[in-house]
Amino acid sequence: MYLAEGAYFTYVEEDLQRANDEYTTLLEKYPTDRIALNNLAVNYRSLGRMADAEELYRRSIENGGAPAVTYTNAVDVQYTLGMVDEAEATFEAFKAEYPEHPNRPNLEVGFATSRFEYDEARVAALDWRESVRGAGPQEIAVLISLGSIAGVQGNINELQRLLLEAYDLQEATGVKVIPQPRQYFEALIASLVDLWFLNSPDAAVARLERMQRDLGYRDLPFQQRDDLQLSSIYSRANSVDRARELIALYEVSSGEGSNEANRSSGLWSSYGELSLAERRFEDAIREFNEARLKAPGCQICFLPELGEAYSGANQPDSAAAHYDRYINTPYLSRLQYDNFNLWTVLVGSGQA
Repeated sequence: MYLAEGAYFTYVEEDLQRANDEYTTLLEKYPTDRIALNNLAVNYRSLGRMADAEELYRRSIENGGAPAVTYTNAVDVQYTLGMVDEAEATFEAFKAEYPEHPNRPNLEVGFATSRFEYDEARVAALDWRESVRGAGPQEIAVLISLGSIAGVQGNINELQRLLLEAYDLQEATGVKVIPQPRQYFEALIASLVDLWFLNSPDAAVARLERMQRDLGYRDLPFQQRDDLQLSSIYSRANSVDRARELIALYEVSSGEGSNEANRSSGLWSSYGELSLAERRFEDAIREFNEARLKAPGCQICFLPELGEAYSGANQPDSAAAHYDRYINTPYLSRLQYDNFNLWTVLVGSGQA
């Protein structure tokens, strides 16, 4: 009963405190329950309570018989807390307990990219792909990782090829990981390349405008649009009127706009991007900090944007601190952010 109610409050009501109460009550009665230990730790991580999450994962492993996901979650949390030696020891224990588990090479990619060792990461990712060929969602994930590695190394053709291969694989297998239509996804990736790698904001805007006309963008289901992603690209391309239109469209569709307390991390970030484009740097600082508060489980999210905002506000010490924090924070999942952010951070911090 407690597990079912904990899951209900987590995923249906999205009331993590009520869910945590259910899991805590269960653990008072059955302190070694592996599912409750893992699920409560997952919720703690979502709330930014990393040390509490780590203690629960470790407890479950020490009890014996912990599921693979508890090991992998523990590795991630320990590494994020800077407990690098402990994370590596837990990873070794995971490999001994689950030697053929498909997440092993995934974590090897994470360890390598967290050290900015991309050649090593690519070798691990290729091994990972061989181990999951034919397993739809996992093979899609490794293709996205390989694409991100190509991107962070500046190989933009390979970046686009691999991401589109991932899209086509989901179409072939019937496993829907990327919700947008292919034409949308292709234009989105190409516009990001135009903007971040080729310094061609006009080309990015023209590509997105053409895609929206061809697809009848506003008539797409809300789940197949990404209004906030597009608005941020338009802001970066100094097309602020279009950025504002897309933010307004998202607010109407999601119901998030009327109450600041209900605004998601993504919405706050889009406000911040618009403020950057309009050179309202103090507003951008506040908005990106709000975005960080809404994403407590991500230690490096929005640090590059804050660095840009502080730099624009003529606060170079604060800008440098945020860039340094981005680079030096241990984070196994940083590849998905580095693929487009790392070069900006290195330039902003004077390390490029």
